[in-house]
Amino acid sequence: MKKALTIFICLLSVVTTLLLGQSRPLRDRWVMLGSSLDSDQEVERIVGMARTASEHGLNGILFSGGFDTMDLKTPEFFERLTRLKQACDKLGVELIPSGFGVGYGGGVLAHDKNLAAGQPVRGALFVVKGNEATFQADPAVKIANADFEKREGNLPAGFTAHGSAAGHARYHGRSFRQVLRAL
Repeated sequence: MKKALTIFICLLSVVTTLLLGQSRPLRDRWVMLGSSLDSDQEVERIVGMARTASEHGLNGILFSGGFDTMDLKTPEFFERLTRLKQACDKLGVELIPSGFGVGYGGGVLAHDKNLAAGQPVRGALFVVKGNEATFQADPAVKIANADFEKREGNLPAGFTAHGSAAGHARYHGRSFRQVLRAL
């Protein structure tokens, strides 16, 4: 297995070298940073990172600064952001704002915490024992062929495949090495 993995890694590096070429430099070389820019010291810290990035050939900073809550920011935030942008311009590092991340909805919840409420559930079955109510799935949740022991053709019984059926059929029953050779 180790030998096959070593061969695969070597093959992958050769293919990558041929496709990308070694002498062609990457045009976009970025680093991602995030900060609330809540103090002048924080601006200096980020400028220091931008300087280091520039010295190492990076030419962009994808900057997450809470831009999805810009309407809640103080005037000091915008002054600090302006200083950071000017410092990055002098260093030849593009400051690229990252905004509207969906993550946990922090930007949306900063405006209205009530938006964190869950969807209403109607008709859910709860069984009461003593003074405690416990949710019971109705009907009980079952996964057909959960152990994948039964098969229908190339698939576990009760399941469907997404994607190209021809692509799946072409590689079905072949070893990893045979699939690599077919590529």
